[in-house]
Order: sequence, then structure tokens, then C-alpha cells
Amino acid sequence: MQELLIETIRTDGGVQSRERITEEYVAELADVIKAGKKLPPIEVYGDGGEVWAADGFHRLVAHQRAGKRTIRCNVHRGTKADAVWASCAANQEHGLRRGRGDIERAVKMAIEVKPGLSQEAIALHVGCSRDWVNRLCTVHNLKRADKVTGKDGKEYPARRIRPPWEVEGQGVAPRQIPPLPAGNATVPPPQTRSDVDETMVGQCIEIIKETGRASTSSFQRRMRIGYTTAARIMDVLEERGIVGPANGSEPREVLVDLGTGTSPSPVPADDQNPPARMDDVGKPIPDHLLPLFDRGQEVQALLSQISSMKGLLKRAEESGDVLYADVNFNSALAALQTAYADIKATKPFAVCPWCHGTFSDQCRGCDHRGVLGEYRWNTTVQRELKG
Repeated sequence: MQELLIETIRTDGGVQSRERITEEYVAELADVIKAGKKLPPIEVYGDGGEVWAADGFHRLVAHQRAGKRTIRCNVHRGTKADAVWASCAANQEHGLRRGRGDIERAVKMAIEVKPGLSQEAIALHVGCSRDWVNRLCTVHNLKRADKVTGKDGKEYPARRIRPPWEVEGQGVAPRQIPPLPAGNATVPPPQTRSDVDETMVGQCIEIIKETGRASTSSFQRRMRIGYTTAARIMDVLEERGIVGPANGSEPREVLVDLGTGTSPSPVPADDQNPPARMDDVGKPIPDHLLPLFDRGQEVQALLSQISSMKGLLKRAEESGDVLYADVNFNSALAALQTAYADIKATKPFAVCPWCHGTFSDQCRGCDHRGVLGEYRWNTTVQRELKG
């Protein structure tokens, strides 16, 4: 530890990972210094020339406000880039809590300093979830190297980051909706939905024509698709007046003549048996995993509660509600967002493609659960296994 002149320590050039200095906190620290108490030393990096601050920016300003010319420092040998990298990891367990903006700024700085690191390694260093890093890379189109270094020190091909205009719902041109099969003169004009494949909608209409019944389970079984996709298609068919509203577990009522020339046909014998349930990627769910997939509703209920809490806090912040005057909104909203991402990741999405849901104690891909969440499916499963 050394005592350095404050004027020799540089804080410019983007080494500060916080969005701003909080004056109230500086004032509190300055009062402590004036009272004769010593604060912990700050962290700085130097290479024999310039000295850059990395951690302790509020303490540094507080010493200046208290009229001090020197400050205790832990001096590390390194460059400005080393100081920036250390700054990105600061205040995870001490000092003024970081807000959402502080963490986002730290993630961006970390990627700029070490573009060759994986998202998981960046998240581990900054102290946030990997989902958060991935979202920032996608929204801000942050560039990374073609190969990245994982936390195990090995190099891996970098995942492609979609630019903002490819993110779902942002500037995506609406698909052209093909005409419905003949005999649909009574069907209202179709409505455009960018999240549903119109080819699949047409295929589902053909299934209704063949079977005379409309149910998400028949769509799943015949087209090998997941429940979420089948339910979206059913919503489109309801919007277009082709099928009626949901009626519990019964098939939807077919409201229009789809050109069969006959009344709805009887249910085929193979459809009288309980259909095999599919996961969200169109794979059959083994019977022993059905209870676990059913419990996904518990996860969804938690996510809904977190979303409600986020909405309440945002409204309170915007309206200046005095009841929440002592709430650190940035910190609270960031914590809720992290909790949302972490909880969503555990919701059953697909049967494990490695052990096929057998709970093999040798299968590390699913951590012996037999299922994968959507995030793990998207980030760890090889393309050839998704077919």
C-alpha cells in the first residue's frame, strides 16, 4: 500500500464503470474522513508512467472534498486497460450498490476491453447473469472476436450476435399471408402476425379439413411441433373466424366450411387415444417427465409475479410515489430482471437430446433432470441434435 498524490491519479478516459458519481454518498464519506477515520485504500494500476484508478472513485472524490491531498492506494502493475477491466468487477460486494445502468456500462466496457472472452466469462467477471450479457450484445450489436475464450481457458467459436433489426418484433417486415384454401369465402380477411409461419397455418388448416376437428394436440402430433407453436397457430385460426373459442380440453368448433363438402368427419380411431404430448421443439415427452413439464406453470406464475413487481416499481418511479421514496429503483429493477432471467431458465422447454429424458447420471447436458430450459437449449445444444 502506498500514499499517492490525488492529482497524480487519473480517472478520465473511460475507466469509471459507474454511470455517475453519487453526490450524497460522497458527502457521507467526506464527513467520515473529516471525523478522522480512515477509509479502505483505493485500487489503482500503473506502468511506471500514468496511474489509473480502478476501484474507489467515490472515496477519491470524498478525499478531495475533505481537503486531502493524498490517498492510500493499493498499487497494481498494469495499463489503463487493466484498470478498466478491474473497474468492471468493482462494487459487487462492497461500496455503493450498483444500479442497472452501472452494470450495463460495466458489461459494455468489459466486452470492449476483452472481446475474446465468452459471454459466460464476461458475466462471471462483472457479476451479472449470462442472459443479461447476451441481451446487451444483441440490442447494442456489440462486436466480439470470431473465437472466444471460456472460463476454462479454452477457445470456442463465438456465437453470432443478431443485430437489432433482426431481433424479434424490431423492424421485421411482415410476412405475406397466402390465400386460404378454396371454400373460405366466409372467412374474414387474415390478420398479419410476424410470429407465426403462414405455411404452418395452411398445413394446420389442411389437418382440420382431413380430420374435421381442430385441437392443438393434433397439430403437435401431425406436424411434430411444440405446444407453444401449436397454440399460436390456433389463436390465429380463432382470430380469422375459422375455429371457435377454447372449450376446456375439447377440440375447437370449426366455424366455416373448409371445402370438404361434408360435415366434420368422425374422429379417426388413432385420434381416440390420448395423444402423445410434445415439448416446445416438437419431441415426444416421456410419461415420467410429464409432471415436471406440468410444473412449468409454477415457474410461469413466478415470472408473472416478478413482471407485476417490475411494473409497479416503474409506475412508482415515474409518478414519484412517496411511499417508495427510499427505494433504489435502479438496483431493485436490476435485481428483479436478474431474478426473472434466472427463474425463466429453469422452466422445462425440451427433453434432453443427449439422454432423451432417462435421468442418466452420466448426462451433464441436463444436470440429470432429463429436460432443458429454453436458454440452455439455445446455447448448448449442437445444431445436428436439434433436427
